[in-house]
Amino acid sequence: MEVIMESNTNRSYIPSYSILFVGFLLSCLMFYETRIIENKFIQHKFKVEREHYLNVLNSELAKNIETLDTIKQLFLSSKNVNREQFKIFTKFFLEDNKSIQALFWVPLVKSNERKKYERLAQNEGYKNFKFTEVGNSGEIQKRKKSLQYYPIYYIEPFIGNEGILGLDLFSNKSRSKMILNSLKLGKIMGTSKIRIIQEKKEKDVFFILDPIYKINLKSKNNILGFISGVFEIDNLINSSLGLLIKDNLDFQIYDSTDNKNTKIYTTKDYYKNLGLYQSSNLYFENFINFPNRNWKIIFIPGKSFFTNDFKKWNWIIFILFNTIIVIWSMHVYKKIKNANKIGILMDKTSKSEKKLNLFTKILENTPEGVIVTNNYNKIISVNNSFLKNSGYLKKDLIGYDPKILSSNHHKPYFYKEMWKSIKYLGGWQGEIWNRKKNGEIFTEWLNVITIRNNKNKNKIDYHIAMFSDLSSQEHIKKQIHHMAYYDLLTDLPNREFFFSKAESLITNTDVDETQFYIKYI
Repeated sequence: MEVIMESNTNRSYIPSYSILFVGFLLSCLMFYETRIIENKFIQHKFKVEREHYLNVLNSELAKNIETLDTIKQLFLSSKNVNREQFKIFTKFFLEDNKSIQALFWVPLVKSNERKKYERLAQNEGYKNFKFTEVGNSGEIQKRKKSLQYYPIYYIEPFIGNEGILGLDLFSNKSRSKMILNSLKLGKIMGTSKIRIIQEKKEKDVFFILDPIYKINLKSKNNILGFISGVFEIDNLINSSLGLLIKDNLDFQIYDSTDNKNTKIYTTKDYYKNLGLYQSSNLYFENFINFPNRNWKIIFIPGKSFFTNDFKKWNWIIFILFNTIIVIWSMHVYKKIKNANKIGILMDKTSKSEKKLNLFTKILENTPEGVIVTNNYNKIISVNNSFLKNSGYLKKDLIGYDPKILSSNHHKPYFYKEMWKSIKYLGGWQGEIWNRKKNGEIFTEWLNVITIRNNKNKNKIDYHIAMFSDLSSQEHIKKQIHHMAYYDLLTDLPNREFFFSKAESLITNTDVDETQFYIKYI
């Protein structure tokens, strides 16, 4: 009898032992699956973070180039820009953008014009003004005779930069090469990193040269000079990424032009963490949009990347699930199995809800306007930033084609090329004119990315469009144009407006067949 009872007792533990074994296998499987999900989420976060950093950096560089182009319009719209006008006009940009170290007007001065330019500056109060160059020992000395000069003639701010007023950029071999390349190609040029000493502090800067031509004829024979900006690298990084949590990512920017790989900027913990990620999929390299230079940036996770958003859910689930299995292993096999299924279902549902809430928060709190469309190109989601900027309500947009935002500013060819890029390259970015709900037409920087089906890469599930408002820059351009061509007192077209229209008429008229008359009163 005792033997039979002992045998039955042993058999009664078989279901609990089986549950314990099966439960352990299930918990291992869940550990593996949650780890895969977590890794995918980490990859997605890393992609979103690095793209955000890169877009912000590219936008900041584009803003600086736009600043030079805006100042350039002042010289194109006026025959003579004096030193005081240059000072007043550039004051706003210097106050608004802390990464700008200095702004220059660098005219082309021929050999026979040198004395004229030096005398003119001396008469304006710069008694010791002369064309200078940097000597072999690094000292500033009088510029030797040359066939042509490109001196720093206007400079703002003047205080702190007095020593380089009159410095001939053409006297430096590397910068003369850059000037000649700019004249040859008719393009904006940037320099490599330059280390300067100012107020007994070393600073890393770079120059950008924006050429100005007579009546926009891009030829070295029509060059007037250059608008040049000096930008401090540390301030550029801080001003562009200051609002982001910079510890989320470590990165290094370097200049790979001519395979020199010159270090531009490196975060303080970059080398400390580089070995952990260099051979992993959390190491990413991409280009930065910098004129005429091959700037690259390498991203790796920073010390705060995993702190806030990630927990070791795989270990938490593994320990929790096995604890439940051990406790319930003493109960009936069927009850344990049912409880296990319910627990798994609840856990997956909770995790899915958290993941969905996280993505929703990211979408709603990003400062850029975001629109999501389905594979039929119908709007299915739009964030608050876009609604605020455009004046639309969600009910005005959901279910409609984004064409309702069109301003009719662009030709059909523009949209054809845009959709061609989206379809075959997976995205498109550029400047676009759209219409607000109130009818106002404004310009935006649009970045469209394509989300493809995981199983069928030829099938498109979603398009995500991100918008950044560029209206402020367009407003400044319009103000400059109005100031140049309309009288400030009467708001009527001025002489420059007349000359511009007359020149356009003469240029576009076939003088052999068409007669025209200009009456000047």
